Amino acid sequence: MKSNRRKADEIFLGVDLGTSSLKIVLGDEEGSLLGSTSSSFSIISSQSGYSEEDPNDWIHAFDLALLELIQQFPEIKTADLTLGFSGQMHTLVLVDFVGTVLRPAILWNDSRTTEEVKELKVRVGEHLLTVEKNIPLEGFTLPKILWIQKNESDLWEKTWKFMLPKDYLVYFLTGKVFTEPSDGAGTIMLDIENQCWDTVLLEELDIPLDKCSEIKASTEIIGEMKQDLKQGFGLTGKVELVLGGADNACGAYANISDQDSQGLISVGTSGVVLIYETDKNLTELGKYHYFNSVISNVNYKMGATLAAGYSLEWFKRIVAPEESFETFTELAEQSPVGSRGITFYRIYLEKEALISIQH
Repeated sequence: MKSNRRKADEIFLGVDLGTSSLKIVLGDEEGSLLGSTSSSFSIISSQSGYSEEDPNDWIHAFDLALLELIQQFPEIKTADLTLGFSGQMHTLVLVDFVGTVLRPAILWNDSRTTEEVKELKVRVGEHLLTVEKNIPLEGFTLPKILWIQKNESDLWEKTWKFMLPKDYLVYFLTGKVFTEPSDGAGTIMLDIENQCWDTVLLEELDIPLDKCSEIKASTEIIGEMKQDLKQGFGLTGKVELVLGGADNACGAYANISDQDSQGLISVGTSGVVLIYETDKNLTELGKYHYFNSVISNVNYKMGATLAAGYSLEWFKRIVAPEESFETFTELAEQSPVGSRGITFYRIYLEKEALISIQH
């Protein structure tokens, strides 16, 4: 989308690093949405249960999306810019002392860490529930670190910092290494109440604190874009970066105006139901995710399924490949809630997708 051209003194860019694409939205100081661009990238799955991405693809996607936006809105070149970030949670990025990515990033929907999850439940399960307010699951960052320690110990020794996706992008653009509580909480290594790394847990699991990023507030300006990158994009104004937050935390902030009565349902590659926790009287911890939000001293509860829109796309491809998504979903709306008891299971056998539908 485009708007009428006008001179701009200050422009705001929102950068979302998702699982399948990077998106940038353009807004002005009044909060008006002026335009948007996106650039996609691919998941690498070398074997069953593995889900990875090359962080260099994220950088390339950012370059393409920003250059396209500059082409649409040339006033970006001379305006003062503020960039804020949101990103996929939990994904593990390993970087060495010179800033080189050591291996493909292990994504949130990678499921190789079942044994590490079992180990964490035995060794520190109660501690995690008390301090991190969560139980270990394959999607979280901590089990991925344990897997690296066991299976790629040489890379762990070379690791200077482990990062989360949006934080790696910020690091590439500024040279500064930070994270913030909403993304840090998704590692299940963060003391939720004190919003700092849990040093007792790190020591127990032989994770050096200096491999962790410094924690800043989600809303804090943490630096400016490197001069050589600014020149490459043809930017002459000030370009400041704000850390932002985890994708679901940012989605909640943008959509929930009444924390007491509203919640959020988000369907993308995964599916999420989210509500803010306003009374702090937590019950049944471990039956939901509990994370810090991007709002100071406000947390949220979240339930998630790892395959929502992705499963729908797969299901449509199997049963109605010629139908448009609009027609497909209109047909689904005609079915009663619960679809008369029909469920489906997605099964892979020797690379052939089978479907089992049963009452």
